[in-house]
Amino acid sequence: MRRLVAVFALVAAACSPGGPSTTTVGPVTTTLPTTTRTAASSTTTPQTPVRFSTVELTDGERGWGITEDGRVLRTVDGGTGWIDVTPPGLPDVAVADFVADRAWVITGAGEVWIGGDGGATWERTAIPLEEGFTILDVAFADSERGWVLLAAPGGAGTIPNAVVATDDGGRSWRVVVVPPADADTVALQSGHSSGLAVTVGGRVWVTKEAGPRPEGWLAVSADGGRSWTERVVTVDGGEFCGTGSPVVDGIAFGAVIVECGDDGSFFAMTGDDGRTWEVAPLPGSAIGLILAEDGAVAWGRRLFQTIEPPGGWEARWEFPAVPSSLSMPDAVHGLAVVGGELWRTDSGGASWEPVAAVTG
Repeated sequence: MRRLVAVFALVAAACSPGGPSTTTVGPVTTTLPTTTRTAASSTTTPQTPVRFSTVELTDGERGWGITEDGRVLRTVDGGTGWIDVTPPGLPDVAVADFVADRAWVITGAGEVWIGGDGGATWERTAIPLEEGFTILDVAFADSERGWVLLAAPGGAGTIPNAVVATDDGGRSWRVVVVPPADADTVALQSGHSSGLAVTVGGRVWVTKEAGPRPEGWLAVSADGGRSWTERVVTVDGGEFCGTGSPVVDGIAFGAVIVECGDDGSFFAMTGDDGRTWEVAPLPGSAIGLILAEDGAVAWGRRLFQTIEPPGGWEARWEFPAVPSSLSMPDAVHGLAVVGGELWRTDSGGASWEPVAAVTG
């Protein structure tokens, strides 16, 4: 799930779970803390109403949520009842991602809290970059491989990006890309980044916000983020277009939402890693995208579905406001957060009902 040029010499070293480790990033040496393991907090107030910022169902019944006040919750009944599994001492939540019964919660300062067994236990590590970077997004391909996208201070036309990655479930991290841009990373460093998607095989996509160019574009990597290529998505008649909500799968397939201001939203799909695209207009503005074997869902204030991508979209539902989060793990079930309140579907998105979510 989700949340967002100086010369640096880079020598990256992995974190060791058995003791402190040091990673050198340019002139700054950051000593990472020893990985620590703690039990989750067991303090909850029975039948306390919950207001969410994000939710994710990992199957029809089990899922995770982050509340507006920064707590981490877990559900096993499809979203009606929630258990507070917030790790003791968690200061804030910048971004989070979830795979099955595992969670990765990253703070604004770059601390990484790793929840196991549905949040019953937590470990704490840190991203090996000096202060000043902003956490933009995190994406895990499975329980071991994950990437974090960060931003360094930049000018009006660009925000240089850094990328760190893990191969051991977040217990140690390596710096993959750090500013300034070179020939291999200029595609990543240009523009303002809007989203991150990854695969187990090491494909990484970063979408880009609208800029002063007549098409949408994104940066793609086939080697885990070490080198990047610009991919352009052309929309007929579109201008000042941005891309977002990337989805990648397999060795070449992927899709993005393209937003072109007054020209509306488009769905763009590729089978060759972004070299060519099939593009179709959506029947309204969209900020999120979900792909499944039985078609695709795009959503903003209205939810659209198709069983024949890239075209054939129809509006299925309209929320009272644009959801801040929407998750549909299968063809039937889903949760959405609208104005802090939880909504649920058991009809594949055809209808939604508010849920009186409580802890306890």
